Amino acid sequence: MDNRFDILIHVQPWQGLLYNPEQLLDLAVGELGATGITFSVKAAESQDAIALSPTGELLAMRLAPGALWQPDAEQYASTRLRPQTSATLKSRQPAGRLAEVCRDRGQAFRLRLSVLRDAGFAARHPEAVSCNALSLPGHSLCPSNPDVVELVRCQLLDLAGQFEPAAIEIENFTRPNRYRAAAGTAACWPTAPGAIESGLLALCFCPSCQQQANLAGLDAAAALRSVQVRLGHWLHDERVYAGTMNNLLADDAILAEYIAHQRHALLASIQLWVRAVPKVSLVVAKEKTAVHRGTAGASGTGGAGSEPDAIDHLPRGGSPWNPSFEELAGVAPRLTLLIAPNASAHACECPPEGEAGSRVPLEAAIDATSPSFASGPDIVRCLSDIARSGAAGIELESGLHVSPSRRAFIRQAIRAARRERSP
Repeated sequence: MDNRFDILIHVQPWQGLLYNPEQLLDLAVGELGATGITFSVKAAESQDAIALSPTGELLAMRLAPGALWQPDAEQYASTRLRPQTSATLKSRQPAGRLAEVCRDRGQAFRLRLSVLRDAGFAARHPEAVSCNALSLPGHSLCPSNPDVVELVRCQLLDLAGQFEPAAIEIENFTRPNRYRAAAGTAACWPTAPGAIESGLLALCFCPSCQQQANLAGLDAAAALRSVQVRLGHWLHDERVYAGTMNNLLADDAILAEYIAHQRHALLASIQLWVRAVPKVSLVVAKEKTAVHRGTAGASGTGGAGSEPDAIDHLPRGGSPWNPSFEELAGVAPRLTLLIAPNASAHACECPPEGEAGSRVPLEAAIDATSPSFASGPDIVRCLSDIARSGAAGIELESGLHVSPSRRAFIRQAIRAARRERSP
């Protein structure tokens, strides 16, 4: 990765199929003034998309989950698994065409990869999906499964080799911190779970997690029983746990050790992926930033359904089962930080320290369709503040969703931010 200051537009999977590359670049670079694009190369879940073409025609499509590229078989020789290609892809390969057009026009080109949320692959390989203490499958792949870890590494190598992006951003790489029913199902409870019960229901006890914990000298069966007993108390008493997760783990050393082992295993997996392809950037949100990618948001460009759970939230100090922001900075060469509009002024002023004590390049990603940006001055001020704060770059989430009436504001804001960083 170089040190240039880029302002990029994030392109959703369905947009890569619904529009041709020239149209996308004309809008993102020609009309909005960005220096390039980031293309999400995998549809984590099925999406219905409705949009207007550049000429004003109504467009619609249903996007099946899966990879939007044809895998290079040689890159997967070390694993029995292969990416599940989206059924919508057919013969098209939008990543290749977008990469080619960006190179021809001298524009920055990046890819974004959903790592653990992959509904298409999960349906084909249920053995790779996380599983809770009640044997209910989760909605994400398990990062303790060696096959999953190796598959992600191979996908990164494949994408880097085929498309030569300036960077590959990875998202959805952390463990869920609350229960969420698998796609297409609804959870039915005698009484609603609290935050602690939801967290315990999200904890993975798949065969890989238990086996690796046992190999590390832990008692996975005892940790499993502990969770089941606590969930039984919740349902029997119809009362949620009143303390915090830290309070609970302070009284349960076996469960605390099991969760800590999962946290360390995830960090080791992330480190392996980053070392395989040094141009990787991790897409994260400190605290709970309200960013909704893929929303219809504004009239004129339309979009797919909201995906608020697609963001890796990292509370200060991390969570019991996920690495902290600072721990990720210790292994990642670059971080892309999803921020709320009202936090923009100070979000990137102090980049975290990396492994060798140097500052890790920190970019800011912000939702272009935020209600805060309904008027021009607000988004101009926001992007200018980010540029002045020293951010390594800016990425506009949902940047192609904004209505034609808002595009002039976006263009003005991008110009102002680029002036702030002009030599």
